[in-house]
Amino acid sequence: ATQQAERIVVEQLSGDPLRLAETLNLQGQFLRRLGRLDAAIERHERALALRRSHLPPDDPAIAQSLHNLATSLRAAARYERAESLYRQAIAIERRHPERKTIVFPLKGLAELYRLLGRFAESEKLYREAIAGMKERQSPAGEAIFLTGLAGLYRDWGKTDLARRHYEEALRIATVELGPTHPTIVPIYEGLADIERAAGAWERAERYDRKALAITKAKLGDDHPKTAQILFGLASIEAARGHGKKAEALYLQAIGIAERKLGADHPRTAIFLEGLGRLYLEMGRTEAARANLERALAIVSRKLPPEHPLHRKIERLLTQIPQARPESPPTPRAPAPPR
Repeated sequence: ATQQAERIVVEQLSGDPLRLAETLNLQGQFLRRLGRLDAAIERHERALALRRSHLPPDDPAIAQSLHNLATSLRAAARYERAESLYRQAIAIERRHPERKTIVFPLKGLAELYRLLGRFAESEKLYREAIAGMKERQSPAGEAIFLTGLAGLYRDWGKTDLARRHYEEALRIATVELGPTHPTIVPIYEGLADIERAAGAWERAERYDRKALAITKAKLGDDHPKTAQILFGLASIEAARGHGKKAEALYLQAIGIAERKLGADHPRTAIFLEGLGRLYLEMGRTEAARANLERALAIVSRKLPPEHPLHRKIERLLTQIPQARPESPPTPRAPAPPR
């Protein structure tokens, strides 16, 4: 029924290509939020092609399409093309400073560089984007951008800066959007990560539980964001020594990631690394090896060699003794059927 409705809309707008492009753009954004990345990319590709066919090359609408396509590609771990498209969008936006919409591709590219471990470049882009959002006088937008910068500092190991920016983002978002708005979810996740790193398991779990409740209510049980929070809870249970609880949560997160993002996605690799580390701590060495090797294979294909996840997985693999029979046999997280 949904596909039939989409076909009807496309047919009705076929005589107005720019309206059709806008509709495709909106469909792509909606599909991305649902985790349907291939479908989102297809809509954004079509919207961009239509706009390029009917608008001047430096039209702001083309910059918008470039940004939206880049964001879906980034979510699908197609980083090289995403970077090129973000740069094209920024170049167009710089020719239209009165619009003040350059903040969006700046933030998108900052998030991409953060994923790739290019932290100094990411920080520079985040700060330019936040300054632009202040000029737009958008407190809610500023909170979102501050959350991204806080996440960068967390990944970079600058914990005090991360906490300060998360707390400022939470203060603004709670006032402007309310305590259960989805924008608050990544703030709770970030604060949970900081508390986890400090060994404050109860505070970390409290933040993660708040994030999970909002996410399930807004996005559902089978969304990639839900998987990310389950992964955080799994790491808490692992640190507490609750191996069975941690294993169940890791497997649940991996299952969602494989269904929604794909078996070859870097996020799936991160979850596999967590499960492999748990098995290593439990003495289940062959299960640890299977999951860590699968994670390393994904990372080797999808991330640059200097990315810290390479070293993290390789270091764990060196801790595994030479293969020997285990009793009883232990499962690896299964790959989905092809």
